Amino acid sequence: MKFQRLISIVLTFVICLTLLAACSFKKDSGADKTTVTVSTTEKDDSKTTKKTTETTTKETETSTKEETGTAPVRTASQYAGTFGNGRCTIVATANGDNLSFSVTWGNSAAETEEWTMSGTFDPDTMRVNYSNCLHKTVVFDENGGSQEEIKYSQGMGRIQYVNENSLTWFDEQDNVAAAMTFTR
Repeated sequence: MKFQRLISIVLTFVICLTLLAACSFKKDSGADKTTVTVSTTEKDDSKTTKKTTETTTKETETSTKEETGTAPVRTASQYAGTFGNGRCTIVATANGDNLSFSVTWGNSAAETEEWTMSGTFDPDTMRVNYSNCLHKTVVFDENGGSQEEIKYSQGMGRIQYVNENSLTWFDEQDNVAAAMTFTR
């Protein structure tokens, strides 16, 4: 008697687990009908009682949700803006798939370093490689005039975006930024 009761309990447990597992599956479209029949027999002393067969029908509608599994679409214009770190400011301007950068770094009240460069924005890596960097030093005089000294042209490097609000500048010419991170 105890053995049969134990078997009934174990079978009921297995059926419940199967029912839970069947209910957790998601279908792409349509409805899911599940029919479970549970039948147990108990023997109690001298009389045998047969519990009625229970049939459960559950209809579940699942919404059709299209999952593409692709990365979000990134455009150059999402990454345009003004970014800063200390005395250095980077202004990124979008033009189609290209980003242009204007970097200004104040050395003193009368002198700044300026870099300009541009390249194609790669949405997969969130990076702009450049090989056209122009670096110049601008010295201002007391009358509002200025003199420019070109340090180099055709400098190489890359701008690596961390996200839409943060970027890191890797200057390969003279490593001026030392992989500094700039934020909006």
